[in-house]
Amino acid sequence: MKTLRLYLEYWGTRLFYITVFFLICYGSYCYSVPEFSIGGHVFKSLLYHEHHNLATWLYYVEYFIFIFIILALLIFALTIYYGQDKRRKEKTHNRYINFYISYLLRFIFSKDELPEEEIKLKKKKLGKFIRNDYSRELVINTLQQIHHQTIGKMRSDTEELLHELKYDYLIRSYLHSPYYRHNRIALNTISEFKIHGYESYILRLARHGRNKLLHTDALVALIHLNPSGNLLLMIERKVNISMWEVNVIINNIEKDNIKEIPYAGLIHSENKGMILLGIILSRLHRKKELKSDIKNFIPYPNDNISEEAILAFGAFAEDESDFKYLGNAYNDATGRGKLSIISTITYSPDVEYAMHFLEWVAVNEPIKYKTEALKFLLTINMERVAKLKESEDPLVAMACKEVLDINL
Repeated sequence: MKTLRLYLEYWGTRLFYITVFFLICYGSYCYSVPEFSIGGHVFKSLLYHEHHNLATWLYYVEYFIFIFIILALLIFALTIYYGQDKRRKEKTHNRYINFYISYLLRFIFSKDELPEEEIKLKKKKLGKFIRNDYSRELVINTLQQIHHQTIGKMRSDTEELLHELKYDYLIRSYLHSPYYRHNRIALNTISEFKIHGYESYILRLARHGRNKLLHTDALVALIHLNPSGNLLLMIERKVNISMWEVNVIINNIEKDNIKEIPYAGLIHSENKGMILLGIILSRLHRKKELKSDIKNFIPYPNDNISEEAILAFGAFAEDESDFKYLGNAYNDATGRGKLSIISTITYSPDVEYAMHFLEWVAVNEPIKYKTEALKFLLTINMERVAKLKESEDPLVAMACKEVLDINL
């Protein structure tokens, strides 16, 4: 019923504005004619009165003055309503800050030392505060913060308290609500407390959510609930993820120290975002066994995927053939990819090849890459840099001088 009420409120408000707009447009016509018809029935206009020797457009001027007065009264009434609602929320918030937070924290910290009867009385008192959705949101937010910042028994106590305060109904309603604010509260709570049972609906939000923020929140919730299983589901259902969402997912995976990830499934998926996610995670978690798979994405037409493949392959490069492959891929690489190849080739077991490659970059590439190549060449053989300083190319000489001056 609560979800139905939220939808009625959401669509009712929009229907109201559409109706008002329609009535204003149709009313302007009715106001200027002595009679009008609706559905084949003719009605006399009660607002119509004749203006002798006056232009027709004056009817519309008079009508819109009338509409302006009506709308001004409506806005005044809405201002009073929203002002009262704001004061009510401020009163609830102040009471919450001054009493409920300290009472809740004292209760959680001293729960083990209290007798059963007193615990029941304190829970009852906590429940009395929760009179409306706004107060429930405040309590849920506090429990989330406590749960996020604690470990062990304190963490389990907040989970138990959330369950005992019977928030399941509110979370379910908010998850299905048409308002993004409600969806975010529900998804954050589900994600933090790992509340299972909503995965299929959250996956639908991740697949079809038009709201980009909601789409991201749904993806994060799925990762927190069951990273390995839900990533496989996302691959199977072809859920699209953007570059921004790739970074958000990686941050959450690293923060939670999640290791059970279907790396190969991500890399071999058809979705570019999933491929990118798989390559980055493979590099971060040192999955060298995927080196040959990642190598295939270096010539990939998507720049982001190609760059990350170069970074990952460079991190896994071991023998001479790996470094020579990167050297051959240099010309087709993007800017970030080129910088990665320059730094990686420095560690080639074939030192002569590494120096020859860095010298070639220093001579033939733009100043940005010249300087970078010379920095790494300086760590291998300072004499080569000194020799290049005598080059007739003023850019090469300038880059050498800059590198040598910095390192002196």
